[in-house]
Amino acid sequence: MITTGDARARAREAFNHPLGRPAIKADEAALVFVRIDGPSFVRRIPALRSSRWISVIGQKLGFVTLVLRSGKVGVIEAGFGYADEDSAAWAEAAMRDATQAFKRRRDTDPKAASADRLGWLADASVDRADRIITVTAPLPPRLLADLAKADTAVLDVESQ
Repeated sequence: MITTGDARARAREAFNHPLGRPAIKADEAALVFVRIDGPSFVRRIPALRSSRWISVIGQKLGFVTLVLRSGKVGVIEAGFGYADEDSAAWAEAAMRDATQAFKRRRDTDPKAASADRLGWLADASVDRADRIITVTAPLPPRLLADLAKADTAVLDVESQ
């Protein structure tokens, strides 16, 4: 789309607020803030479409936000927004069960837990306010080390 003059501001406003939606409330202090629509997120993660207990996390998921916070200890916060209270309640229970499973595995078999790609979620907390569930966890040391070595680069999401 190409616009000129006064039409530029109207076009920009239309793209920023499609269908009259309010602006996204982004955390301006975050190092990274990403918002993904729920159906797209669910399409990319097969476990959220399976018949297993974890699939309730993907049901009626409206959006996911990921926030990477700065500080001495890196923290990632994932927000999951749901269409209704029931969906949020079921998803919250599944998320709590998952974090408890990671904790049990870490406590019973630390060596296996350290090899698990998602083992760092054992230290995650799960909170819910209305239809939004927030999962907060310290970043795993290997990710912090990789971030420290990161350089400015173009992110090519399509090739991954």
